[in-house]
Parts: sequence; C-alpha cells; structure tokens
Amino acid sequence: MDLSGCRACLICKNDEDVCKCFWRDELSPLIEKIFDADSLLIAAPIFFSQPTSHYMALLERLIFSLISYKAGNKFKGKVNVGLFYTVTSPMDYFEKSVRPHLKQSEDLLGLLNGEVVIESFSNISKNLKSDLSDDKLNSKENQLSLDLERVFEIAADLSG
Repeated sequence: MDLSGCRACLICKNDEDVCKCFWRDELSPLIEKIFDADSLLIAAPIFFSQPTSHYMALLERLIFSLISYKAGNKFKGKVNVGLFYTVTSPMDYFEKSVRPHLKQSEDLLGLLNGEVVIESFSNISKNLKSDLSDDKLNSKENQLSLDLERVFEIAADLSG
C-alpha cells in the first residue's frame, strides 16, 4: 500500500463526534473499515527490535483520529484485535529484551474498546532454506502450520 503515518494536520480534532482520519491515501478506506469491523487481525514483523513502519503508520492514523483533546476516546464501537508479531530473533530474547518496549503501542489498541490478544511467532531461519537440512526444513514448515492454526484459533475466538 502507498500510505503514510499521521501528518498531525489535526483536522480529526475539529469534529469531536467523528472518528476519522481525513488524510486520503490507500490506508484511508482501510481505517474506515476497521472502525466498522468486529475484529482486526494485524501481522507485525519485528525488524531491529521495532515493528515495521507500515504497522506504525496504521497505528498512528487509526488511534490519533479517535482521540479527542477534550473528551479522550471518542470511539463508541468495539473492535477486538489480534496482534501477531513475527520475529527473527530467538523467542526468549524477544520476550525479555524487545517485547517490554512494545507495550506502549500494544496498549493503544485497547482504545478500540475490545479484547486485545497478542501472540509472537519466531520465523528464524524459515526463509534460509539453503541453510537447512531437509529434516530441519520440514520441522520449520510444520511449525509454520502450527503457527497458522494458532492464528486461526485466535481469529475465531475474537470473531465470536
């Protein structure tokens, strides 16, 4: 998608009743659909211990547009969120050293007034097929299948 983060134009602050980002790009219709949805599933790859810029752009535009300076959260709907991190570091390192720094952005998703479920998956070496023996490759492919099953379970639970 051709998109940008929040430009702090503050137009969304002029109408205290409407949760809408007024900047028009390919992300705009998606934001409007999210506000009307029952559930939102986000895959957020982690690079250099940070979510991708596209994830952050979505988060900026989505959340900033529903915050009023006078009344706080003006979003009256409820959107459940499944946030799925994919990491290329070992999981113990990610959970101990990286995940605590993501808490602030994770908490922002609570402003959608629904349940927020967060799951992390390690994709270390999944794309380095030349470095893997057939047994290790099969093991990684089996793990991917298990990871996808977990995503579907969470999605089903959030969709009620």
